[in-house]
Amino acid sequence: MATELQREPLGISDRLTADLNSPDWAVRGQAIQQLGELLRKNSAPALGAVAAGHLKRLADDGKWEVRHAVAGALQYLLHPDFDKIIAKLTDDPNGYVRSAAAQTLQRRRQLTRLVEHAGGEHEALLREVTHLRSRYSPDLADKAIRLGQTYCQVSVAGIAHDILNVLTALQQSLRSLDKAFVPRGARTGKALSALEDAKRRCTMIERSVRDLKDFADRTPSEFQRAKVLEMIHEAVGMVEDQFRDETRARRVRKDIAVGEQLAIDAPRVHLVEALTNVIKNSYESFSNDGVLSISARASGERLVLEITDNGCGMPDEVRQTAFMPGTSTKKGKAGCTDNTGMGLANAYKVIEQECAGEIRIASEEGRGTTVTISLPMTRSSSDGGE
Repeated sequence: MATELQREPLGISDRLTADLNSPDWAVRGQAIQQLGELLRKNSAPALGAVAAGHLKRLADDGKWEVRHAVAGALQYLLHPDFDKIIAKLTDDPNGYVRSAAAQTLQRRRQLTRLVEHAGGEHEALLREVTHLRSRYSPDLADKAIRLGQTYCQVSVAGIAHDILNVLTALQQSLRSLDKAFVPRGARTGKALSALEDAKRRCTMIERSVRDLKDFADRTPSEFQRAKVLEMIHEAVGMVEDQFRDETRARRVRKDIAVGEQLAIDAPRVHLVEALTNVIKNSYESFSNDGVLSISARASGERLVLEITDNGCGMPDEVRQTAFMPGTSTKKGKAGCTDNTGMGLANAYKVIEQECAGEIRIASEEGRGTTVTISLPMTRSSSDGGE
């Protein structure tokens, strides 16, 4: 009786418990998926403790399909045993299980970054935006995001300016130090390595701060007639430059279907930067080889641009707040040059505020992401994007 009272509030019925212990491996696998769904909807510690016991046992199951299901369900387990279980599965003899475990670790890192950025009042705001989107309308949620962006822009502008002033002086000092090594013959291995590390880290800081500065920049945009295909090629080229070493190894196939004469009125430089941020997100979603598809067409008086990848996709929790400043969809892997969580926020600012356009994300975990951008074909600076 006491066992029943404990199980029922957790949503773990006798039937589910029996299925988790079934001699039929297919039944065990389906039961694990149901358990993962329960964990996704309920983060109660008591449920996590019971689920951890089942998943820990089933991580040693003789059928790889069952262990594969455990790897998927683990992404929602909030329990100290998570590390032990996932460590076992990442060393599993079956490649499919190892791959599923790696994907779970990746999703957990994404969610962890979201939680880290969403501390205190920010966490409450993210919950409110998600609530507005699901309970009322996406338009209302977008207005809330825009209001938050406006507040961030005012706050960030001064901070970025002060940091860049100090950073510029620091970089000048490093250049002077670099020159001082030459006449004295002091370019020893350790000294040179330390100097190069300092210069490289300054460059990383500068990139991050300039991302913040770009987000905070509220100067009017200069519109000009620009060919869409040229802007796309420029954005793709910039991304490939940032991932030069990785693109050689992973081979990203690009399918670009855009007419050579298709053109719009746009703030060309800013729009290329926005497209670069979106495309960079796609490159970072590829674990190995990938396919990037870009298409554009005129629809009435608007341009419709779609950027699709077959990468890892985004969890709903990440997708719904992807345009919020400080919210990152990135994997935090080596080679990633933007860890500020401002990439899509900058793209949103340019497209929605400067260009009076729309940007939407559709994503499915394990299958990829499509970003749809809609922009007016004709527009001028006097129209005002703010």
